[in-house]
Amino acid sequence: MHSAVHPNSPEVPRRSFLKAFVVLAVSAIASASGAETSLPGNSKLGVFDLGRDDGRTVRRLIDTGRLPIYRTTVEKANELVPYYKQRNPGGLVMIGLGGGMAAEYTGDAASFAMARWKSYLQPELERIRPEVRNLVDYFAVANNLSEPHSVPQAEWWSEYAKALCALCQKSGIRPLILSSGVGCLPCVDESQLRVLEAMLPGLRAALACQGGWSCGAFSVDYTMDPQVESKYSLRYRRAYDFFRRKAPDLMALPMILSEVGIDRSGDPNLDGYAARGSAEKFSQWIVWFDSEIKKDSCIRGGALFAIGTGGGWKSFDLDVMVPWLSAYWNRRARESVPGTNYLLFAAEGMRKIVILARDGSIQWEYPAEMSRDAWRLPNGNILFCYNNEYDSRRNDNPSGVLEVTPDKRIMFHFRTTGQVWSCQRMSDGNTLVGAASQGKLLIVGPDGTLVRSIQLRGAPGHSCLRNARQIEGGHFLVAEEGSRAVREYASDGALVREIQVDFPPYSAVRLANGNTLACGQTKMVEVDENGRVVWTLNAADIPEMGVRWFAGIQVLPNGNVLVCNAGGKVPFLEVNRQKQITWQWPSSAPAIPLGHGIQRLDIEGSLLK
Repeated sequence: MHSAVHPNSPEVPRRSFLKAFVVLAVSAIASASGAETSLPGNSKLGVFDLGRDDGRTVRRLIDTGRLPIYRTTVEKANELVPYYKQRNPGGLVMIGLGGGMAAEYTGDAASFAMARWKSYLQPELERIRPEVRNLVDYFAVANNLSEPHSVPQAEWWSEYAKALCALCQKSGIRPLILSSGVGCLPCVDESQLRVLEAMLPGLRAALACQGGWSCGAFSVDYTMDPQVESKYSLRYRRAYDFFRRKAPDLMALPMILSEVGIDRSGDPNLDGYAARGSAEKFSQWIVWFDSEIKKDSCIRGGALFAIGTGGGWKSFDLDVMVPWLSAYWNRRARESVPGTNYLLFAAEGMRKIVILARDGSIQWEYPAEMSRDAWRLPNGNILFCYNNEYDSRRNDNPSGVLEVTPDKRIMFHFRTTGQVWSCQRMSDGNTLVGAASQGKLLIVGPDGTLVRSIQLRGAPGHSCLRNARQIEGGHFLVAEEGSRAVREYASDGALVREIQVDFPPYSAVRLANGNTLACGQTKMVEVDENGRVVWTLNAADIPEMGVRWFAGIQVLPNGNVLVCNAGGKVPFLEVNRQKQITWQWPSSAPAIPLGHGIQRLDIEGSLLK
């Protein structure tokens, strides 16, 4: 399954590969220009799924929306690539087409490339449905080819690589042209560096067609010393040091660490992390290794070996570590936005989305004209709506919804026209868009295309709706301001329930007890399933807050309500059910401009907002 051959060992490199594999690397999506993007959750490590079980375990990781790398078998690609991409839309997909004919480094290299393409690689490629193939960023095409061990072999390999890259480019795919075993990358001494130098034309061909290369990254003994690991898990650094001196253009050549972990010589039962250590010890090494590869922009990410083993590879099996891995990626997601973060705010008056520290300082910002709704997603990215060229009387302005990474790279963009006041990432990975001017809810796929729409009962226009939310059961709860009503729609658009209120509603939330909390202007009400008002809050109940408009709200785990008081004296406040102010934005903080959307960033679990 993987190769763990070390440079000081006399044994012949052991090779054992799957016929083909899929790596889905959230580490980065390479754009059409090959540019690197950021990692959801600020991590570069994910898992290698062998696909030998029912898939429940790996789906748990995929469903978090935080899985930085995902690798699985080609047999699972048609099923799991769309599933993964829908839930992790920032993910990079790599499918390995390894195996087949082994190189002998003799004869005509271009003819060998063509023969291998026709007899093995192309048939494997055609096993993937066209619509799934379009989701793929990289194809590994050389997994059964051993690394060159001499200059003549490297010269032959370069000719082979150039020919194969041309075939890949003609077929519209981007290749990973070399997949090196652990300790096999030729870069340690002068004789190996001469081999690597002879490989440069082939590596440049991969870079020219926006491809890359890959290698395994195993530590023998849980070592956390970069100097020691420069022969093993961090061996790639020696190659890139050589590029820096002799071929600086290849510093841009991307690398995937196709297998990552602890291994001595590859025995499934005796050499993995569990046989020679523990899950706790391995978790410490993972944290260290992740911090190391984050230093290297050439590394797109690595896949921890292995999950979904079906009882095989017992000492490498990661199933028992799934809770820890989920918690680790969750923590990395929270850390991925810099600074002491407290509030996410759609700052309409600043024409920005901002993240504020407790002292009011801006920790992060992104331009957004007339935005009234924003979310930090579980993967650490920020989702928000916007309205360019805004005029309240205009219903044809450019508008839409964006998802951006903490380092401000665009991962999702839906464009439409007319006033858009709300957005939400739905449970199935689609995005809900509240399009007031169109009088509709728009459901948009991860690729930014419209999946379907729901016509609202209120008249289209500026005041048709404010916040719209998907709730449990797949229904939609919509604050229809112009109708002075909160309406619940089924997934097919049928009206399920209507709650009339005596104010223009801005937000509505379905509580855990089945009641509905709604607010707008200077009033907030909780209504039970029978339509009876069971709690109210009026501006007069909290006069010291100077309420102008109850806009965005978030129900906190303790039952208190975080409120954005749009344009009011105290911009943000927290109130309990006894109508007591339990927290308010400090008067010593900088002035806050008009805005509507808000989210506390230190709250765990699902959001009610």
